[in-house]
Amino acid sequence: MASRHIISVANLFRGLLRNHLLIVFAGTFGGQMAVAVTGPLMVRMLGVDARGELAVAYALILISSQIGMIGLPSAITVFIARDRLNARALLRKFGGAYTAIAFASAVALSLFAATGWLVGDTLPHGATLLPLLALGVVVFMWWLMVSAALLGEHRFRQYAIARTVSPLLMLIIIAVGFIAHASPTPLEILAVFIGTTLMGLVLAYMLLSPARRASTSDLSPEAQVSGRQLLHFGARATADSAGPIDGFSIDQLLIAAILTSHALGLYVIGYAFESLPVLLLITVANVAGPKLASIEEPVHRLNQVRKWLLLSIGLGAISCVGMDIILKPVLIFAFGQDAADALPIARVLVYGGFFLGMRRVFFVIARAYGRPSIANTAELIGLATLLVLAVPMTQHWGAIGTAWALSAAGLVACLIQVALLTPVIARSARTAPAPQFAPPATDVPVH
Repeated sequence: MASRHIISVANLFRGLLRNHLLIVFAGTFGGQMAVAVTGPLMVRMLGVDARGELAVAYALILISSQIGMIGLPSAITVFIARDRLNARALLRKFGGAYTAIAFASAVALSLFAATGWLVGDTLPHGATLLPLLALGVVVFMWWLMVSAALLGEHRFRQYAIARTVSPLLMLIIIAVGFIAHASPTPLEILAVFIGTTLMGLVLAYMLLSPARRASTSDLSPEAQVSGRQLLHFGARATADSAGPIDGFSIDQLLIAAILTSHALGLYVIGYAFESLPVLLLITVANVAGPKLASIEEPVHRLNQVRKWLLLSIGLGAISCVGMDIILKPVLIFAFGQDAADALPIARVLVYGGFFLGMRRVFFVIARAYGRPSIANTAELIGLATLLVLAVPMTQHWGAIGTAWALSAAGLVACLIQVALLTPVIARSARTAPAPQFAPPATDVPVH
C-alpha cells in the first residue's frame, strides 16, 4: 500500500513538472525573485529606518484591501471553477460594489492610521499619504480578484505571466534609480508599487477568457449567481481568503507600535527569507484548489488530497532546510553587514514559513469539501494566538519574539484544521456510493 502511494506521488510530481504546478511556480517564483532583489536595493537606497516606514504603508494597504473584499477571491475562484462561469461577466456584475466597499475601508483605515494611535510616527508623510493609500487599496483589491478569476478559469500560464509583470517592472524602476544614485522617499517608492501593480492588473484582466455573448443574457450561468451567494461563501471563507495571521501584516504593525522603525526594518529583512517555503506551498495551493474543487467523486478527491499533502510537506521541508543552509551568506551579501542583526529573526521565520504555508494548503482542502468555515475557524484561532503571544513576546524579546509568535500562530492554525478536517474527509469517504459495474455498451438491445 505504501509503495503504491509513493509511486503515485512520484507520477504526480513528474506530471506536474510538465504542466500546471511548474507553470504557476515559475510565475510566482519569478515575481518573488524580483521582489527579493528589489528589497536589498530599497534598503540600500532608503536605509533600514525608512524601509520600516514603507513597510507600515504596505501593511495598511494589505489589511484594508483584505477587509474590503470580504472573502471575495475565494468565492470567485470556487464559483468559476465549479460552475464553469465566465470570469469577465462575473467581475463586471459584482466588481463595482466591492470597489466602493474597499475604497470606503481604505479611507477609514487611512484616517485612523494618520492619527498615529496605531503606528506612532512610523507612517511616512502622515495624512498626506491618504489619497495614495486609498488608491493602492482599490488597485490591490482588483488585482487579487482578477488573479483569483484566472485561477478559477484554470488559466495557469496567464496567471504566471501576470504574477511576474508587476514585481519585474518594480525591480527595473528601482534598479535604474539605484544605478542613478537616486534618493527616493518612502512615499515615492509606494507610488511606484501602486503604479506597477496597476499595470499588472490591466494585463491580468486582458488575459481572462473572452466574454461569451450569452453571458450578458438573463439565462446565462453568471446571471444566475446572486450577490448573496457570493457574500455567503465569501463571509464563510473571509479569514482563509485574507489570511489575517500574515496577510494583514499585524506582526509588522505591532512592531511599529511597540518598537522602532529600525526594529521593523530588521524584521522586514528577516521576513524576506520566509517567502521561499510560503511561496512554494501557496503555489501548490493555487494549483490544487481549483482542481480539487472540480472533483465530485469522494474517493478520487480523497486520493488527490493525499497526493497534494505529501507533495506539500516534501517541498516545504526541503525548502526550509535549504534556505537555512544558505541563510547567513545570502543575507549579508544582499543587505550588507548592517543587516546582520536580522539573521536570528530570519531563521525563525524560515521554519515558521512552513506552517504558514501549509495552512494555505489546508485552506483549499476545506473549500473542496464545502467547509470553508473550518479554515475560517482555524485562522481566527491562529490570529487570536498571534495577538495573545505577540504583544508580551515583542515587549520582552523584541522583533524575534514577534517572529516566534507568528510561527506559533501558523502551527496552531495547521493543527486546528487537521483536527476539524479529518472527520469530514473520513465521513465523505465512508458515504461514497459503491462503484456500479455495468455491462459493456452494445448496439443490440438487451431483453
